[in-house]
Amino acid sequence: FTQLELNWQSWTKNQDRLEINGQYKYDIDKKVHLGMLSFIYHFSEDRGYRDFKPGEIDFRNIRERQRLDE
Repeated sequence: FTQLELNWQSWTKNQDRLEINGQYKYDIDKKVHLGMLSFIYHFSEDRGYRDFKPGEIDFRNIRERQRLDE
């Protein structure tokens, strides 16, 4: 099968985080299309990524730098 995953995140003014995830899969053998879209709102109260255990967030260093640049 082939697969595509997209993730977009944005921080709100009160330092909560909005996350939108999209996933698309195509099973070549069965000729089946599968899709998923999710919206997650993290109430972080300016805690950033501190409440997540190590390895839980992909590209954590890059995401933390982007947050500080906003």
